[in-house]
Amino acid sequence: MGKLEKRQHKYSFAEVVAYIVFALSVIATFAVSWRLFYLQYSQSGEGQFSSDLGSHVTSALNGTGYSLMAKIFRVFYKISPTGLSLTFSMALITALTALAALWCMQVVLRQMGVKKYGVLYIFAGVSALFMSSIYVPQYYPWYYNNSFGTQPWHNSTFLLMRLVGTLVVALYLKMEANYLKKIEWKDAIAFIILLTLVNYAKPNFIIAFAPMMLIYLIADFIKGRGKGTVQMIKFGMCVIASLWILLIQQKLLYPSDGDSGIGFTLENIKAFFSTKLSLVSLACGLAFPLFVSLLVLIKKIRFGALGKMWIMFAVSMAQRIFFIETGPRRGHGNFGWGSIVCAYYLFIVSFATLVGMYKNKKIGKLTFALGIAIFLLHIASGLFYLKRLFDGDFYMI
Repeated sequence: MGKLEKRQHKYSFAEVVAYIVFALSVIATFAVSWRLFYLQYSQSGEGQFSSDLGSHVTSALNGTGYSLMAKIFRVFYKISPTGLSLTFSMALITALTALAALWCMQVVLRQMGVKKYGVLYIFAGVSALFMSSIYVPQYYPWYYNNSFGTQPWHNSTFLLMRLVGTLVVALYLKMEANYLKKIEWKDAIAFIILLTLVNYAKPNFIIAFAPMMLIYLIADFIKGRGKGTVQMIKFGMCVIASLWILLIQQKLLYPSDGDSGIGFTLENIKAFFSTKLSLVSLACGLAFPLFVSLLVLIKKIRFGALGKMWIMFAVSMAQRIFFIETGPRRGHGNFGWGSIVCAYYLFIVSFATLVGMYKNKKIGKLTFALGIAIFLLHIASGLFYLKRLFDGDFYMI
């Protein structure tokens, strides 16, 4: 994912302590997630510790898995044919996501002209892994069910997609800032490789990312009146070069002689507007990025990376609402994964944006503290959700 930017000044005692605490928090996240994944692997039943892990491992070991995660499972199983090795791989992926998020936030802060980041932002990458819709007793007493952002712990292919997708988002933001002038070959190659890997992990990322990228390419084309078209084509070709893996996955998931397919529906949008709880769900699920975006509007700050993440999320929500799988896969809800992973990117970029506004003195301490408090409400709810999972509760709560 590239080297994390090196400080140009000597580390203060507070910074050293902060990085030690961050490292310990990543290790703790690894240990906690490994324990949970092992419980899901070894004790999964009707409801208790329920997850997709059993079916994913089975398909991986019998050679029918469609995802890169299946190959990872097979590699770790060859090293040690136990549930501990299989779940170790998932815990490692989860912990590495925090480091990927750290790089992504650094890219955003650099683009906002912030040279000294401080240390607070480094904890957002690991804490966002525990993000949940804000639990409000009596009014919105749910965590994951019908949520707009609660991070799942039960799906291995999602976890891999989230990790690689975070690297893709970070590299895209880095390249997009200067692509009309120059695209470094090393960046282009890394971009293609990461896009191919994230497509191989799970296709939900690309069907939200590619439309967002296309929208901005078209906007640049119109703004520049066609100037830089060659660079736009080069940038777009990186995405096209990564799509071949989706053709293979399509044949596996939707074989010509099978009953599964993709359809269009209006049932979800009707259900959304038929209850007032939908708006409550939206507010509880996205309170923090909504707060940060409101600040950006009030302060008349350029949306930048945050705007891109909102478009990704909007595209993923449109897919979640209007598209369904038909046949045996109809009830699996697989078009919902995109909105959940895009919510994660929306949160970490929103956090970096909040830190950037504070560092640039666009907002005061009280406003900054209010933003942190809202963020922590999401994390606190997520920790309670995690406890419920450790208690053996069904994840759809």
